[in-house]
Amino acid sequence: MNLSPEAAAIVALNLAEGIGSRTYAALVERFGSPQEVLCAAVSALESVGGIGPRRAAAIKLIASGGTLDEEFALAEKHSINIITLKCDSYPPALKNISDPPLVLYVKGTLEPTDAIALAFVGSRRASLYGLRATGRLAGQAARAGFTVVSGLARGIDRAAHESALLAGGRTIGVTGSGLLDLYPPDAADLVDRIAASGAVMSEFPLRFPPVRQHFPRRNRIISGLSLGVVVVEAARRSGSLITARHAAEQGREVFAVPGPIDSPSSAGCNQLIADGAKLTSDLADITSELGVLEDRVDLPGVSDIADLRSLSLNVVERRIFDALDTNGLYIEDIISRTGLEASAVSATLLILEMKRLVTQMAGQRFAKA
Repeated sequence: MNLSPEAAAIVALNLAEGIGSRTYAALVERFGSPQEVLCAAVSALESVGGIGPRRAAAIKLIASGGTLDEEFALAEKHSINIITLKCDSYPPALKNISDPPLVLYVKGTLEPTDAIALAFVGSRRASLYGLRATGRLAGQAARAGFTVVSGLARGIDRAAHESALLAGGRTIGVTGSGLLDLYPPDAADLVDRIAASGAVMSEFPLRFPPVRQHFPRRNRIISGLSLGVVVVEAARRSGSLITARHAAEQGREVFAVPGPIDSPSSAGCNQLIADGAKLTSDLADITSELGVLEDRVDLPGVSDIADLRSLSLNVVERRIFDALDTNGLYIEDIISRTGLEASAVSATLLILEMKRLVTQMAGQRFAKA
């Protein structure tokens, strides 16, 4: 495993249960580097707030044994990449959340285009309505160039992954256990298919078992990887609402698919909408809310994307929309910039106005809304 000594020490600390990013930061602040943390005496480790005898002993056990070498050997055997906070390949959006994972175990590949990602979460016992809504939205998102992120669970999660794969798009699955002890076990085939054209990841060591209380932790990764989270079918007490809360705290957008008012499985979504989440029935509802990117990005077949609203448009609509600015252009200038016929430009501008993406200004000028 080709990791720097610092990165290898981070992986070692991650193997000691109970060492998260905040505890890691406290340890490094006290000792200067992750390598020095591993060399520290038990008594010195115990002096750091939040460590205590149990975690100090766990750190020394990892530092003195062959556990790290065994972990690297397992990762190499199963073609799993190990990425730490100090690696250039660590997802930038995830690095900026308040509690980023120290380590990501990745089966498959991460791509720069994964910066344009949408998360889908919802009930494990999804209704036919929920599955249809997920298939529609996740399929639209994948075809538009979004990477679809979800949690590999049965129901809405699995429908999101399957729809993205069916659309020929990228998808990322995040699990709450080690990649060599996956839950649920029947996700193995899906994991292989996702890894072939996307990635499956976990912050937990490879053989870490599926512990119930650790699954809510993976939700912050699902939202952290994404520009926004789409909640489809969630009861009032649902893990999906934890993901929505993480998204709001991380500055991500929250979208919710409305459901029947007498359906308990939609009560959480309906409450999210009442609390200010964007009511969502189509990809345009999502792209209109996400709006302009801080940094331009290239997607397969679409270069230099700056405004995500263009992803929900057809080829002609996108060409005209991308030609516009916020200052306004005359129709003649739009025709010149796009090379389209005057009739096509006029008709398309009307459609874009109806979609509230374009506004007509004084003097027959048109601008992005």
